[in-house]
Amino acid sequence: MTTDGKDQDLNFSVDILFSEPLQFELDEIVAAVNEDFPTCQIKDVGINPSNSLKTDNPILAALEPVEAHDGQMIQMIGIGFPDEEFRNADHTETIWRSGGFGKEALAKHQSYLNVSVKAVNGSLAARFRAARLLNAVTAVFAQLPITLGIYIKWGAHLVSPDHWQNAAEQAMTGDWPLTTWLSYRAGWDAGPDRSSQFAVGYTTGLKQFLPYELQIEAAPIKPTDVIQMLAAAAWMPLQGGSVYEDGNTVGVEEGVRYVLRQPRNPDDSPGDVFVLLHPDSPVDEVAKFGKRPSKARYHQA
Repeated sequence: MTTDGKDQDLNFSVDILFSEPLQFELDEIVAAVNEDFPTCQIKDVGINPSNSLKTDNPILAALEPVEAHDGQMIQMIGIGFPDEEFRNADHTETIWRSGGFGKEALAKHQSYLNVSVKAVNGSLAARFRAARLLNAVTAVFAQLPITLGIYIKWGAHLVSPDHWQNAAEQAMTGDWPLTTWLSYRAGWDAGPDRSSQFAVGYTTGLKQFLPYELQIEAAPIKPTDVIQMLAAAAWMPLQGGSVYEDGNTVGVEEGVRYVLRQPRNPDDSPGDVFVLLHPDSPVDEVAKFGKRPSKARYHQA
């Protein structure tokens, strides 16, 4: 597995949802970011037609980081009115991935602003810095009382303004805000009779940083435990530096060891998901994934 990202999207993008149109000055945003986040300094590129912007008018503006390795251009885009198709779409899965948050923000927002940052290359470090820069710039908007929520496009989920601000603070310390930057979905693996005692789950957004998502097949644990295990399994390669391979085992201290299996594509190339199998899962591992590779490595959080 590589993390060069040649075939992956390096653009990190969020929509900030407001309860009413927002008027703001670019130089005020620059000053606020530079004051709140001294290690993530930004500047005006000098090409913006106006310093004063309002989200009920079309917006196209650009800023840039002082340190080039933090990311490429910071772009701000607005169409001047809410996206009614997006607002009225079925967001059931989005709300699930958002931990129940976001229904009101989606329904009641009257304007929004899209902000994006592109990583300078496909390395994990560059991806982290781009996401951190985006988080810092938009955390300034999250402080406003009219901000209802932030829609994180790579995770297809919403977070509250408070969570987004906390994530920015955490990222400044070099830690990954894994419960904010990624989304998780878990539930009972139940049939029509709803009698199953096995839970399943998956991540969304991990592929923005690595070449795969994570999935837990039927496991005899609660859905809340599935989410905790997915977050721990995401932490190991992102923060801990683990390199996953088919047949590895992962687990938390004094906890259950899960086997990592990677499905193959029709051309026998590695798939873009790692499946975590609980030792007591009813899934037939060999029938579904084949025999394990001979070499195994254990990863522990």
